[in-house]
Amino acid sequence: MFIEYSEYELLELFQSEPISITGNLDDGELMYMYEDDRKFKLIFILDVYKQTVSLSITFKDLLVFKGEFSNVTSMKKDDGIF
Repeated sequence: MFIEYSEYELLELFQSEPISITGNLDDGELMYMYEDDRKFKLIFILDVYKQTVSLSITFKDLLVFKGEFSNVTSMKKDDGIF
């Protein structure tokens, strides 16, 4: 089993290429990071084959949110209007 997701959508969201945790992108252990000039930082780690995802959000080096999710089978973009 693996997580189904769009690499393009993650590139668009994080505005950067993924970093391989193991040194080999094909292993499926990836980290995406985003940081802006206002000191918001997003770190998103996924293990495609173990079906796990971790997300942390910090603001000025203070942890705002940290979540770890298991048994993730897919991720998709929601284009809903707020």
